[in-house]
Amino acid sequence: MNTLADFTFVSTLLFAIGIYGLIVKKNALRLLFAVEIMINAANLNFIAFNTFLWPNAVGQTFVLFSIALAAAEASVILAIVVVAYRLHKGRRRERTEDAGRLARCKKRCFCTVRYSKGTPVFN
Repeated sequence: MNTLADFTFVSTLLFAIGIYGLIVKKNALRLLFAVEIMINAANLNFIAFNTFLWPNAVGQTFVLFSIALAAAEASVILAIVVVAYRLHKGRRRERTEDAGRLARCKKRCFCTVRYSKGTPVFN
């Protein structure tokens, strides 16, 4: 039979892994996973304390709401990541096209190129 100390030890370990992920990782998806691990550690604590100290269903109800909030948070963050990726992908394509135009222009040597706010302007 597991004791309350076992559950709190595992929860503390999960929370520490989540904190480590937040501090060290730079990728948005890995940060999201680290936050999810931390939320799951808190949920484990709620269930453990509810089971051992208060045998009513208040902790379990709170965990269900927490899981719903975590799912909503994950969907919103992933939608933001997808939109940011699409915007960045479009900019990369524009930069590639500008570099191609610049290379063709330099081969012909008939036009001048000046830069305005980091982007080439062809004359």
